[in-house]
Amino acid sequence: MTENIELSIIIPVYNTKNYLPQCLDSILSQTNNNIEIICVNDGSTDSSLEILKKYQNQNENIQIINQKNKGAGAARNKGLACAKGKYVLFIDSDDWINQNLINTILDYTQTTNCDIFCFNGALFDNKKQKFNGETFFHPNNINPVLQKYSLCSHKDFSHIFYNNLSSVNKAYKREFLLKNNIRFPENIHFEDWIFHHKTLFKTEKIAVIKEPLYYYRIGQPNSFVTKMKKNRSIFDLFQVLKQYKTILKDTNLYSYYQETYENYMVWILKIKFIFDVQFMLKKEFLNQTKSFLNEEITQINQNNLLDEENKEFLYTINNFNWLSCWFKYYTLYKIQKIIKKLY
Repeated sequence: MTENIELSIIIPVYNTKNYLPQCLDSILSQTNNNIEIICVNDGSTDSSLEILKKYQNQNENIQIINQKNKGAGAARNKGLACAKGKYVLFIDSDDWINQNLINTILDYTQTTNCDIFCFNGALFDNKKQKFNGETFFHPNNINPVLQKYSLCSHKDFSHIFYNNLSSVNKAYKREFLLKNNIRFPENIHFEDWIFHHKTLFKTEKIAVIKEPLYYYRIGQPNSFVTKMKKNRSIFDLFQVLKQYKTILKDTNLYSYYQETYENYMVWILKIKFIFDVQFMLKKEFLNQTKSFLNEEITQINQNNLLDEENKEFLYTINNFNWLSCWFKYYTLYKIQKIIKKLY
């Protein structure tokens, strides 16, 4: 393999034997000598490691790193520590990529010398075995005046906290990550979200393409979202939201984004309470939500930065019990969904 590596692809692997071949095949169909593929086996107990070895025997581009199960964040950090490429791309082992993604990354990064190259993704419903819309960001949420190969900053993305929270739809300049000492947090869920905002707010050299070139699988049993609904990992969200404030203050952007940040905190906690917290934990989660928001939002009852829907949610959770709150909002969302289908 040449020492002039343009792109390091880092793949955390944990018990994805059913999807791993498709992931690797989608990469290998477009690799060249300027690419390295670092597969970090994160303590898999199925045949994932055997699959990796089989592919490694046939492809010199592939490296395998074994570690005890520490989670996706630790696996990505391990791969990053070994990477030699000018740019780094993270891919989840149950996903796969478009046949043009690698060439597109090389084209954009070589032309713009950006710190971050951002592209879109398509959702693949594993249960229904069909694509189900786009993910990561909506094309209309990007500054419409941006031209091909334009460089932009976080300020060119509208709804900055609501979109684009993943690390798998971006190629990062490795030097940029090392210079700013940016790594994935470990031993915490939603690690992507923290990593994303640390990188996004540290640079004004972002290149964007709106096409969905990453295929993101949902609805498979071992996914984080599926597991999150069955355990207490959802409570890590409070720590993550506090980290957002720290990141904004560290980058001198808190006053610029305070309104968006405070509205987002209320909105995301509402959404998670309704849909992603298992029923037996809803009361505890809502109590923690009330305490958290009263602590984090200044003058919460008189705050003019909050929109009316979020103010209404705060009033509801502070004046009604958890079951009434959940029933009200769950029913409301169901009604809205039915109305949307009718029209």
